[in-house]
Amino acid sequence: MRLVLWDVDGTLVDSAGIGPDAFPLAFERTVGRPAAELPEMAGRTDHEIGLETLERNGIEEPERLWPEFARQLAAALAELEPAMRERGRALPGAHDAIAALAEASGVVQSLLTGNLKPNAAVKLGAFGLLLPALDLEIGAYGSDDRHRPALVSIARERAAARHGQAPEQTILIGDTPLDVAAGRAGARASSAWRPAATAPRRSTKPVPTPCSATCSTPRRCWPRCSRRRRKGRTHDVAAPAPVPSPRVAAAFGCPRCRRG
Repeated sequence: MRLVLWDVDGTLVDSAGIGPDAFPLAFERTVGRPAAELPEMAGRTDHEIGLETLERNGIEEPERLWPEFARQLAAALAELEPAMRERGRALPGAHDAIAALAEASGVVQSLLTGNLKPNAAVKLGAFGLLLPALDLEIGAYGSDDRHRPALVSIARERAAARHGQAPEQTILIGDTPLDVAAGRAGARASSAWRPAATAPRRSTKPVPTPCSATCSTPRRCWPRCSRRRRKGRTHDVAAPAPVPSPRVAAAFGCPRCRRG
């Protein structure tokens, strides 16, 4: 079994900025006053964003208010769903990609998203992406853990419990560096997910060589030395580098040995 976990915002849907609009509403309804500032949100879990929103606005024990904040956040996004549907969109190819993977043998699809579970469903439903191929019950959400990397193990455990076997491979599809970080952390935590199964490409670039026999710096440190000085060309590092005269070395020498 291969487990494919989709991110939501920026990967499957563009909510036209409506999602973030739910946070100041949730804060005001929870605390009773407007939020003075909001944190960076891209790629983070709703739980983490909610706690930082509370902290930045003077709440000393944000975890105490988090359950109510989460309820208000879900209610606020549900109210904003018509505006989201009007202004946002499903991203090109999202529907077709999910449908295509549904035809692949041994593939199970769900979500790994920082959204609360009900908010993820609202966003997908607004754009016709609540498809049978997406099993939301085995996904992992911002309501499960505030730390995104922890969601990988949660989704894998749910998939294993539902299908009677652990996924042989888990594939995360997202759009931010935090999605990549979560995938890497999940790979370290799970022996079954093997990102190294795809061998890294070998570089076709020549390996830098020392600028001369007396230099130990393996870099292109002679852009203007010897015969190539006038042309302003670097060495072809696949070939032996020319040995400059002491005078040229003093002027344009290696930044470490100053000799070349």
